[in-house]
Amino acid sequence: KHHHPRPPSNVIGIMTTIASETSPDQQVAGANPYVLPHECIKVYGTWVNFSDGWNNGDLSNLRVRDSHVIGLLSNREHVDTQKVTHITLRDCKGITDDSLVFIADHFPQLEKIWINKCDLVTDNGIIAISEKCRKLRYLDFSYCYKVANTALEAIVSNLPLLEHLLAESCNISVLPDDFGYELKHLKWLNLSCNKITTLPASIYGLASLHSCQTLDFRNNPILLMPSKKNPSIKIMTTIASETSPDQQVAPTTSPRIQAKRVPDNDCYKFIRVMLALLITVFFILASIILHFAIQKQRIANGVDPMKQFNVIDSNCIIVEVNHIVNGRQKRCEKKDGNGKVLSFNYCGCEDVYLYLFSLPQTQQHIESTNSIAGTVRESEIHVYQSIEHVIYRRGKTCRNSDVPMDPYFDVGQETQCWRPAPRPLESEEETLSKLPDAYKCGNDLCLKVFDPQNDADVVYRDAKYQWTVMGSLYGAMVFMCFIMGGFCFLVQMDYCG
Repeated sequence: KHHHPRPPSNVIGIMTTIASETSPDQQVAGANPYVLPHECIKVYGTWVNFSDGWNNGDLSNLRVRDSHVIGLLSNREHVDTQKVTHITLRDCKGITDDSLVFIADHFPQLEKIWINKCDLVTDNGIIAISEKCRKLRYLDFSYCYKVANTALEAIVSNLPLLEHLLAESCNISVLPDDFGYELKHLKWLNLSCNKITTLPASIYGLASLHSCQTLDFRNNPILLMPSKKNPSIKIMTTIASETSPDQQVAPTTSPRIQAKRVPDNDCYKFIRVMLALLITVFFILASIILHFAIQKQRIANGVDPMKQFNVIDSNCIIVEVNHIVNGRQKRCEKKDGNGKVLSFNYCGCEDVYLYLFSLPQTQQHIESTNSIAGTVRESEIHVYQSIEHVIYRRGKTCRNSDVPMDPYFDVGQETQCWRPAPRPLESEEETLSKLPDAYKCGNDLCLKVFDPQNDADVVYRDAKYQWTVMGSLYGAMVFMCFIMGGFCFLVQMDYCG
């Protein structure tokens, strides 16, 4: 929306007696067809306003025509052509380029002009204004749908003092190559809702202007952005804002313009700093976890139970079952950043068993001679210890279950067991020394009654978990980078209400 100055209540309206170009069926009953109502024209000080937008009621069908504009501006009794510096043509759908050519010829001292929603105005009218009114600082021809690229070229070539250029919803598709180099005093540019597909590299020449606030190219089908050498300028290419930079006030003596600057409040700065800190923290944590994940992955890559262990041909025999821990309460602690325990929860009740087993082929027969009993054959059995086997009871606390869990094996039970696979040209000691630490061995020979694949699964699961955590942290970091980029890209929006 464009906010245009509304004349103050003490401004005297001008009743023009210039012949109206409205057809008889458009004229209001009882109204003089040669009189344009004072709601359409206001003159005060150095500012002349023409508008159909102020009409209401029975006057809504009246239209400001070229004859009205030219007739009033050429009337020395009402308008001092040497003093007028501001002209507004708002919603004047009946005027053409003839009015602008007349203004350009008779008001070269013009500083500000609004030409809004004038459907019949074309490039020729804007070119005439640009070539003759070299002192223009403010030019607004938004919603003039017939104005296109040629007008913009004339503006760049002839208006070096221009500070505000608003051409929203026109027919512009190409910007001049030297656009950013010629308009050295530009403060605000609004070319939103046009047909621009490419921005020239010179657009970043405006970055060196400390006075330049915003370049608005939103709602354009921009396909290619030039390389950005200086990031200090704000270029908006997102959804069109409903706030116009020219929040204007019409004082009683002379008009002035108040430009609304892009808000960059403390709340936005705080959010930006917090996002930057979070991104840094997440990056450090993710990098640390990445280090451990790589180490865990190397261990997992070195674990291959199918090649590193062989199934023993004959079954092992469980010779003893020891219930070494009867109902151990497991606690899950919650710690702060310094490692101090804040609280804990009961998260399980454990029974721990230890199994002793033997191999039939390890039985060694020893002969001993007894003078009385004669020769006796005694059998000595080699017994091996398993790893500690933890079994969880039902419920999270040991008080809920007083009955221990049954052991996995019973005495005398035969079960499959594994031993390290021998390596060619290596002794048994060398083979054992090269086994990965991921395998838990309860005895010196690393004979196992539990499948070594279980140890490998634990390593694989730990590595996968660390990769998942690391990926989540990096993903969150990238997401926050996008959020921070969005804040920087939409800096004109007040996110703190």
